[in-house]
Amino acid sequence: MGKGKTNRIVFMVIALLGVILLIAAFFLPFAAAKDEYREFLTNNADRMYSEEVGMTNGEAADISLLEFFRIYAYGVSNYSGQNQTISVICIVLFCLYAVFTLLCAIFALIKKGIPLAVFDVLTLIVIFIMRFDFKDRGTIENSMYDWGYGNYFFFIGAAVTLVGAVLLIIASKKAKISGASKS
Repeated sequence: MGKGKTNRIVFMVIALLGVILLIAAFFLPFAAAKDEYREFLTNNADRMYSEEVGMTNGEAADISLLEFFRIYAYGVSNYSGQNQTISVICIVLFCLYAVFTLLCAIFALIKKGIPLAVFDVLTLIVIFIMRFDFKDRGTIENSMYDWGYGNYFFFIGAAVTLVGAVLLIIASKKAKISGASKS
């Protein structure tokens, strides 16, 4: 195996590590309860936070995007008006995030740097829109909730994926130049 092939495999692995962080971020706490509210939730961990969604207070101390998905999925079918519209928008954003992350994984596996970079940037844009939406509506950064540590994994994952994509692009260009000079 030549050095160029080895480099491309290493760069693919770097990109895949970024994608793994993007996937993990969906399951890590996106929102974290603040001091007194966290204490209340943990002291009453077995009580129901939301009967409809089946979430206990203990689970509500740290809410992942997957759990927000469950909450908004309930809202799509059980709310009307503005609350239903908000729920639909959030579900669409979550689905876009999932699709773009999946496409990042596919393009990393087939070592296609340019589409990988494009879908990584699209994933990052969706993350920024979600963060803006959650903050603007007061869902996060309010008296009860702040950003959870999982929130930062989105940015780390997107950055690592982008580094892998750029390295794949460079390796591809070098391989083309090297192949052209041998002809």
